[in-house]
Amino acid sequence: MKAEIVLLLFYFIGVAYTGSEFCPIGYYKGGYDNSCYICRTGKFCKGDNKQIPCPKGYYTETRGSTNCTICPIGHNCYYTDYAAPCFKGQFQKGKGARFCYWCPEGHYTEKTGSTICKPCPVGHSCLKVADLPIPCLKGWYQDKTAKKWCVKCPVGTYQNEIGSITCSNCTIGQYNTHLNSSSCKGCPTGHKCPSTDKLPVPCNNDEYSTGNSAECFSCPSTYFCPSVHHEAVAVSTNEELQHRLHEAATYTSKAFTNKASDFVTPLIDMDKNVHGFVEYHDNKIYVSFG
Repeated sequence: MKAEIVLLLFYFIGVAYTGSEFCPIGYYKGGYDNSCYICRTGKFCKGDNKQIPCPKGYYTETRGSTNCTICPIGHNCYYTDYAAPCFKGQFQKGKGARFCYWCPEGHYTEKTGSTICKPCPVGHSCLKVADLPIPCLKGWYQDKTAKKWCVKCPVGTYQNEIGSITCSNCTIGQYNTHLNSSSCKGCPTGHKCPSTDKLPVPCNNDEYSTGNSAECFSCPSTYFCPSVHHEAVAVSTNEELQHRLHEAATYTSKAFTNKASDFVTPLIDMDKNVHGFVEYHDNKIYVSFG
């Protein structure tokens, strides 16, 4: 009992008596008076009066150690007095390591003390190795794992959801000429959109399109086309009405085409009588029949 008390006293004050040729295990001889001192952290004393530093890749956190412990996985032991867990974004899968390694591009780990890095999943980007993956934004996609960046949707396609692995093609009669778009545009009236990745093409004067169309349509022989923006209208068998409608359509088209300024023209029947007017005013076309 008395010997145990003496050893405990040695531990707390860090020095032992010199009456013995060898210090107790966990102690070493040193100092001007060749006294026994408790072994420091990062070192071990196995009972031969020596204090020996832990070898590389080993450590000890406690004083009075008789051996050192190998550095565990997920840690680094650059210093021999403690095992430090790898930072977020780092890993170490082997024992006895002095360093941790950064995750490669396209991989991540959001935890400390990691032994592996995880590949970035599809539909995500991993801009920082220490952060969680980020879902791809609208207009972007990623169909591969272990990628740092998302990819822009090409022209003629779109994506209106986040975290996507592909882009959708614009439907027939739509178009999109920009990268990373979240929607497609409908082909406007008076135009055709044969290619979803190119701008609309105006219809010819003898054609028409009412919008969202991949093609323009020729005016049928028994119809007339007021303009490229309107559907073909069936022609009446009444010769006078035919003449009036044809004249109205002709001047309506002129009013629309030459709308830089106000435009008014009379409608004249087959007997040279005025029966109405076509007027362009304030961005509107007015057709009146008498």
